[in-house]
Amino acid sequence: MTKQPSTVVTAADERFAWGAFLLAASMRRNGMRTPLVVGAVNWSDIWKKRVAALPDVTVVDLPSDRRCVTCQKPMMMARTEIKTPWVVWADSDAVFVGDCTDWLVGNITDSAEIVVRTYDPAPPDVNPANLAVWREDVARFRGAACEMPRLNTRVNGAYVVLSTERRDFMAAWQDQIEKVLPSDVEIVMAHGSAYF
Repeated sequence: MTKQPSTVVTAADERFAWGAFLLAASMRRNGMRTPLVVGAVNWSDIWKKRVAALPDVTVVDLPSDRRCVTCQKPMMMARTEIKTPWVVWADSDAVFVGDCTDWLVGNITDSAEIVVRTYDPAPPDVNPANLAVWREDVARFRGAACEMPRLNTRVNGAYVVLSTERRDFMAAWQDQIEKVLPSDVEIVMAHGSAYF
């Protein structure tokens, strides 16, 4: 298998600009040369300059009339600024401890497949109450019942690695977000645990 390079993307409104700065600084402090594209929602010029001053960091303006910034993962991952075979979403308040470059690349044998790494221990099963809410929401917006999932596991969405050849998947993912999540969703929806 051949490891191929990636680009890290993140996005934040100005309340989390400090987090994006620390994410970028932690990458460079630990010797990571991976390009970073930061989506900025309503940032002041000073924050844009601070973050863009770090090596190989690109700051792009994002529209502010959308759902919470977390809902823009697939949109950010599909941006034309991404020139590497792989793209990695990292939450804007994440930091890297050490050079994690080898974890941010895909091991590719067939570029048409989404690579799923095996975990030990396996990710926990989806909470049945959350699964019921998700299935109901998807059925309501699709206009048809949702099939039972093939897998009953979940992973942390703070880091997502995809092949840039899967822009079709990223578009479908963004479309699903637009259809299913309410337009006023924040990072945490206080009325339930299914979306947070």
